[in-house]
Amino acid sequence: MTFPNTMKFQSGDTLPAGTYRMEVPENSQNPHVTFSRDGKVVATVQATVVTEQTKNNDTEVDSVAQGNAQAVKEIRPAGWEEKLVFGHGGE
Repeated sequence: MTFPNTMKFQSGDTLPAGTYRMEVPENSQNPHVTFSRDGKVVATVQATVVTEQTKNNDTEVDSVAQGNAQAVKEIRPAGWEEKLVFGHGGE
């Protein structure tokens, strides 16, 4: 997945703009999602898996401006019928 801007998570982890491999452990409602770059894990962030009504056609990231970064609220991976919510209930 590619982030066009610096992305920040509630945990304090910050990812500079760029392309990352996102891995989500299966069979967990509260997985530790890892983001890797060049084969190295650069951030591990807790998320909550929430079922959606329909399958996601494209990967979408919901975020809000927070200083000079974008605070990540949700990621909806393409092909999933779930979304990943970051932070306290997406707050």
